Amino acid sequence: MRLPLPLGAIALAALATTQNAAATTRYHLVDLGPFSYSSDINNQGEIAGDVADAARGSPDAALYSGGAWRTRSDGRADSWADAIDDAGNMVGEMQGSGYLYKLMYYPRGSKASLIPLPEGGDVGESFPPVGLSPDGRQVAGTYRGDFSISEHCFAWHPGEAASVDIGLPPNHASCDALDVNDAGQIVGQAWSHADMRYSGFIYKDGTFTLAEPDPHAVEKFTAINGLGHAIGLDAKSRGPVYWDGQSLHLIPKTGDVEMDEAFGINGRDEIVGNGRAGSKRTIVKFADGVLVDLVPMIANRAHWHFAGLRSGPTGINDRGEISGNAVYVDDAGRTHDRGYLLVPND
Repeated sequence: MRLPLPLGAIALAALATTQNAAATTRYHLVDLGPFSYSSDINNQGEIAGDVADAARGSPDAALYSGGAWRTRSDGRADSWADAIDDAGNMVGEMQGSGYLYKLMYYPRGSKASLIPLPEGGDVGESFPPVGLSPDGRQVAGTYRGDFSISEHCFAWHPGEAASVDIGLPPNHASCDALDVNDAGQIVGQAWSHADMRYSGFIYKDGTFTLAEPDPHAVEKFTAINGLGHAIGLDAKSRGPVYWDGQSLHLIPKTGDVEMDEAFGINGRDEIVGNGRAGSKRTIVKFADGVLVDLVPMIANRAHWHFAGLRSGPTGINDRGEISGNAVYVDDAGRTHDRGYLLVPND
């Protein structure tokens, strides 16, 4: 099944309102501490990520809640959390003995349990993150089967004895699952040897819906909200795309503000990502048809640089709170990678 052709940037721009809240919202930045990394935020303002262990210098999966990080700190292996549900449970990975294991951290990060992968395996694929729905009932990710060199996608309901391989779209050789919503809609990318390219997909109940290749070639969908609306990346323009449940759109510029890649979408269709304001690299938000440079809206942004290699927003919740990572430069000129939380003031 193919998604309909894009309506184009004009249709999205027409959604702009005269008084756009996105252009006037101010934020307070919460410093998540040195050597912290945020991966996702839930609707309670809690964050999944990792914090570097002081002794080993390697990451421990961690939950940020109530103003502090809580890590397992078991010293066994590198670990990190990719996604968090509204109850504070998380999914992620652990590196150990040369393998990568997919894990569920519950309740609220206090216990780690292997996700039972298809074919009785327990080793996941190295790069794609694990997705977790806000209600905590849906998990999706990527693994390699015992007799396969290609990635496959799995779906799992926590508590069940095994996850299932969701298969592949017709004429595609591999699959990476990147996110899942409460309805069990999974988004990601699939590779076709025949076309020699990736295609973004939305999967539900045994059916893959692929992004239409012309005039835009969406190579991946990275996140999906509860409305079934998704964000992704267009392979031809290298720009962000938005799927509104019926049509694909390129996210348009607003003045000299442009989004390069979208990383998070909430239930109000507010989208955050990296972008540019003129020649300056920055973080941006798209809402109500308008794209806004977020950095000037942050009241306490001194010492923070939002254009580093590991910098960028990682999620936005339904309250408009944004998680992300940036570079902090202290008074002595030393730089630290660290996570942040942006809290709207109004």
